Amino acid sequence: MDPDSSQTPRPAAPTRSEGLWFSDGGLILQAEDRLFRVAGSPDNQPLIEGCPVVTLHDSPKDVDYFLRAIFDSGFFERPPAPTTLDIVSGVLRLSTKYDVGYLRRRALLHLATVSACTLEEHTSIASTATFDSKRGLMSRAMLASEFNLQWAQLPAMYRISTCTVEQIMDGALTLSPPFALQRTCIAAHCSLRLAQTTETFSFLRPLSVPGCHFPDTCHHLRHNLYEKLCSHQRVDPHGGQRPRHVNERRFL
Repeated sequence: MDPDSSQTPRPAAPTRSEGLWFSDGGLILQAEDRLFRVAGSPDNQPLIEGCPVVTLHDSPKDVDYFLRAIFDSGFFERPPAPTTLDIVSGVLRLSTKYDVGYLRRRALLHLATVSACTLEEHTSIASTATFDSKRGLMSRAMLASEFNLQWAQLPAMYRISTCTVEQIMDGALTLSPPFALQRTCIAAHCSLRLAQTTETFSFLRPLSVPGCHFPDTCHHLRHNLYEKLCSHQRVDPHGGQRPRHVNERRFL
């Protein structure tokens, strides 16, 4: 007997997905350690409880969202119905892979509600977004990159680029595609900070104001404010400062 065999962890027994195990279903789908019993009947497959089993090489979470979107008409409705980024990601990923056109279009519509490409769209996101537009920015950028959706990727990357370098690094994984997104966002962050310092805050630089009775005081106040604003590591497209208690790492 192998002396180390007792130390080898056994694979977890497959478990049934709650809500996606139909007793009259004729097909069982297995994604890692999760089982889904649905309609269907392929031939020449291993059996569980008399039903053929098909192994899916997909995330159990994605499969769960995808099947719920198919079998529960109220689970993933069109905008303005609310949803989450995780659900949109799972449905988009598998509806594209398995060519379920109506669900793919629905997922893209939800993604569009948080992908502002104009100033007007940006100001209306709060009322149009069907999921939290401030959270999961890096995941959103990676999802858009995965499917070459530049109209969704660029707004997410812009929002990431306005965060600090530390937040950008903390918000991505260490895999190759996210690292490439990190590099792009950090480079954009540096460009945005330079533009904000030299252009947006240029009105605070020393200048003479006709009729000013306290030029030295005005100059001193402008200089202090300019230094304070330029010292912030985060690019604020609205020109204001966020409260100190806000933990902005959660946005990524």
